[in-house]
Amino acid sequence: MMLSVFFLSAQDLHTIQEILEIMEQSSLSYSISNGTEFDVPDYAENLISNDIYRVKEDGVHYEIKNYELSKEASGYFDDAEDFFQQKNYPAARKNYQKVLELCPTYYKAMVYIGDTYFHERDLDNAQEWYQRAIDNNYIDYLAHWALGNTLLFKEDFGKAMKEISIAKVLNRNNPRLTTKLQEIYKYNKKEYKDWYLRPLYKLDEAYDSKKEKDIIKVTYKDYWMPYALVKAVWAYEPGYAESMGPDNLGLLQEKEAIAAILVTMDKKLVKKDIALKTLQYAFDNKEYEMYVVFERLLPEMPQIPLYLEPDVIESIADYIVNTRCKVK
Repeated sequence: MMLSVFFLSAQDLHTIQEILEIMEQSSLSYSISNGTEFDVPDYAENLISNDIYRVKEDGVHYEIKNYELSKEASGYFDDAEDFFQQKNYPAARKNYQKVLELCPTYYKAMVYIGDTYFHERDLDNAQEWYQRAIDNNYIDYLAHWALGNTLLFKEDFGKAMKEISIAKVLNRNNPRLTTKLQEIYKYNKKEYKDWYLRPLYKLDEAYDSKKEKDIIKVTYKDYWMPYALVKAVWAYEPGYAESMGPDNLGLLQEKEAIAAILVTMDKKLVKKDIALKTLQYAFDNKEYEMYVVFERLLPEMPQIPLYLEPDVIESIADYIVNTRCKVK
């Protein structure tokens, strides 16, 4: 699952006019109507755990693994947790280090060692251990979060913003992480508004016995009609999805669907809707793909960055800082 491959896709997107022509010439019948009642997705529980790490099994693709401890290491870990709760940080640290000796790939223990130093306000050692955790397991969002918070205390606001932004990409929907991100952004004179791009549309398929053919019912609200039409063609039009080539993550489909909104949206509406205003700014700023990934793919599939190279993750983080947060 390598998103960077999809960024390089040369596949042309169809315009909304071409989509309408496909629908008109289709063997299917499409029924399009304006609706009022839609299930609005809630992503608050769609979270990523820090109980995972990744390895490159074949030198190319990442595999995600769950942490496992031996019985002996589990005993030291439990003792470390108890000492930490008692605020006996040196004893907690000693036991976390025993865990690492027994299970060197239990990288999140490095984060917890960093926490012991952080609570002692030994920020240099805390930073060193958080960085060590990141170097060994880049996808640990908690390590980036903790490093960002430590850098905030060290008043290195720019680097703190970078780390918390990476954490945000790695765990898109975490509300507590968002609160910390907003705090760090304020020190950088930036504002992160916690909005989501939630599509308002519905697709249904029914057989019309009179016409003796399938009817695809497309229901939409507000400006979502072009988006809904593209999604309908992808979902139901015979051979269409296959003709577009591999799209395991749905990036190509979302790019095509959101592009249909981009070219049809009313300029007056854009001024009133921050999601549309950001879409226009992202397109003008050559950040369209990052917009699609962060605003549409990650809320529903927050696990995607677990398989990405650090430079791609940082590019998405840069979109948050340089594009998303500039739109008021």
